[in-house]
Amino acid sequence: MLIEGELEDMGVQAKANYAKQLVEVTFDEKKTKEESIAAAIQKLGYTVN
Repeated sequence: MLIEGELEDMGVQAKANYAKQLVEVTFDEKKTKEESIAAAIQKLGYTVN
C-alpha cells in the first residue's frame, strides 16, 4: 500500500517523494495525533525522524 493512501485514510494529507525518501504531511492536531501518524508510517516499514 502506498503511504499516501494509508495516511489519507486517517484524515491526513500526505505528499510523498519516493526519490528523496520523504513524505510531507498536513493534519489537524485536534483530530489526529502526531504519534498516530508516526505509528502508521512505521507500520508500513518506513523510518520516522
